[in-house]
Amino acid sequence: MSPATAEVLVDRSPSGAEAAARVSDAEFARLLLVPRGRLAEGLLRERAEAARAWYALRGRPLLLARRAALARCEAGGVALEGGGWLPGAAFAERLRAAGGRGLFAVLASAGPEVDEASAAAWAEGRPDDGFFLERFGVAVAEELLRGAAVALCREAEAAGETLLPPLSPGCGDWELAAQAPLWSLLAGDAALPPPVELLASGQLRPKASILAALAVATRAAEPAAAGPREACRGCDLHPCAFRRAPYRGVA
Repeated sequence: MSPATAEVLVDRSPSGAEAAARVSDAEFARLLLVPRGRLAEGLLRERAEAARAWYALRGRPLLLARRAALARCEAGGVALEGGGWLPGAAFAERLRAAGGRGLFAVLASAGPEVDEASAAAWAEGRPDDGFFLERFGVAVAEELLRGAAVALCREAEAAGETLLPPLSPGCGDWELAAQAPLWSLLAGDAALPPPVELLASGQLRPKASILAALAVATRAAEPAAAGPREACRGCDLHPCAFRRAPYRGVA
């Protein structure tokens, strides 16, 4: 991806302790598929607190963002200034309808340490510990992305812009084929940290990682600063066992 296509890659990564503190009990419980109140009880509480404490001490979260300017929205995708292209009819229409000016490519990852520790726990016959660590890693990645969306949206206000909620290739109507072009846009001419990798399947390694695009717009029915429930209302992924609220679309 040509340097003329996008702005400088920005590292917005917090410390492991900061990332761990931002994960709410409600979000962790949702990803564990247990009622929120259950995390205040007995063994579940001990395991949840142990996972949070482990990550605060050993986690190395990664949060990277790069902005690209929009050239035009076409029927099959989005053309970026400098020659970049992101396929996806639904994404292009979403951006066009909101008066899009560009987008942010964002990578949020809990880091490889979570995968390593979770795998070790499973190998040592501690599946519950491994599961709680894995789910906490996912919670960290989701909260990193949500926090980045809020911060970037607030920063865009000075220019009369807003950000639509983040979307990831392969989620809902946006084709997984956009994953590699979005990754290339984020990476540009820079070498991303070695622990982060896009596999040929389109999946990311470490597993607790999210690649997303945040459309920069002049109008939005639901800006990215909305809370987690509102983010679910703008996501058309069905079925989803982790949904917080029913999908209602984004104008």
